[in-house]
Amino acid sequence: MTPKMSAGYFEQKRRQILDAAFAVCMRKPMHEVSMRDIIAEVQFSQGNIYRYYANLDEILIDLINQRSVCYDAKAEIDIAISLEQAPERTLGMLFDVWEKVILDNILGVGKIFYEMCAVYVNDPERLMHFVSKSSTARDEAYLKEQGFSFVTQQVMGGYFQPKLPLEDIFSFLGTSFDGIVRDLIIGTHYNVPMFPHFDKGKLVRSLCTAFVLLLGGNEQLIYPLEEEVIS
Repeated sequence: MTPKMSAGYFEQKRRQILDAAFAVCMRKPMHEVSMRDIIAEVQFSQGNIYRYYANLDEILIDLINQRSVCYDAKAEIDIAISLEQAPERTLGMLFDVWEKVILDNILGVGKIFYEMCAVYVNDPERLMHFVSKSSTARDEAYLKEQGFSFVTQQVMGGYFQPKLPLEDIFSFLGTSFDGIVRDLIIGTHYNVPMFPHFDKGKLVRSLCTAFVLLLGGNEQLIYPLEEEVIS
């Protein structure tokens, strides 16, 4: 067997394992999912599956990353911040990135990601490892870092005049992000009447508008008509 065929065979087996893991994770609550379940689903021997993955965490991380939408979030974030335009419009673009790369990806495997974070909440080291290996989590961290830095610069330069201490506004935004993610995941993956299927686009735009208003900005500049964009 040539090296190329061997590599292809290896990847085929990994895909089979990930497909089996996805089926198990959609069927069972994550705190009950074990390597034994995935072995039974994929019908590999125990020794065989450990040739491809050392443990359950590795499988779940690979599964989440495999099913994430391929999108160059870092490039889009850098472009938005580099453009000469109204700062409100820049924030609108950053919120659009958050909707596309964060919400779309998290909702795709939301049940797995959401439940695993809950499972690991009492094991901070394991939780940090799990989150740090997620490409979506890394994109979100970069978005927050660059976005908060951009806003801070605009405040220090006198463009924005916040209605509240900037730290409080950032805390509000962070908890709002988490709340939107939680409610969308529950509404998408669980049959809970009090969590309907929200319109994520409207939620994101509403939050962006609230954020800009708290900064003392002009909400009409967030999503202007093309000919009205300030350059």
